[in-house]
Amino acid sequence: MRAIGELLKRRRAHPGVSRLRAAVDVDGLGLDRTKSRLERRFLHLARETGLPPPAINAWMPISGEEMQCDFVWHRERLVVEIDAWETHRTRKAFRGDRRRDRLLRLAGWDVVRVTGHDLAHHAGEVVGEVRTLLERTTSQAMVG
Repeated sequence: MRAIGELLKRRRAHPGVSRLRAAVDVDGLGLDRTKSRLERRFLHLARETGLPPPAINAWMPISGEEMQCDFVWHRERLVVEIDAWETHRTRKAFRGDRRRDRLLRLAGWDVVRVTGHDLAHHAGEVVGEVRTLLERTTSQAMVG
């Protein structure tokens, strides 16, 4: 990825550079990259408040499917999904999110859904909920 980044810098005006840069920015090609302003806001909040670093936009095999989850703490089996109205306003998206949540829970994962409103007006609560779930899982592992 470093080599691709250097190539993009050296060949700024070369045909195809903007397409390659767009592909790298959207998919991340295995890098821990956020895909939206709200995801960046959550990641900044998580780092600012000392939450353990999550995997970002991680692909996970769940019930025979590959699901990309916004923020994942694998050891603690916690997923945080960032929901924006712009990308979740259809019935299909709404139903799909509920199905994903069910499949993740059946596979033993906790799922927390966070909105832009939550980040803007209830950031402390969001961090507290995530921290509680992370600590609960860690303390259960120590007891069990």
